Amino acid sequence: MHLGRLAAVAGLDLSEEERDLLRTLSRYYIETRYPDVAGLDWEDGEKAKEYVAATRRLLDWLKSRMT
Repeated sequence: MHLGRLAAVAGLDLSEEERDLLRTLSRYYIETRYPDVAGLDWEDGEKAKEYVAATRRLLDWLKSRMT
């Protein structure tokens, strides 16, 4: 399932930036599972670091909503 749809079903109120991140992460999931389909560039280490940092922030926010 696409992470954006999952967030919508969960009723999360996300910013546009967070929705963009979920769209991107969903594409990377497809890339790792089906590498011939997504056509993403895994060579950009700086971009990967940005996604990891953004994902950590989003996970921290999600965890804070669960308590």
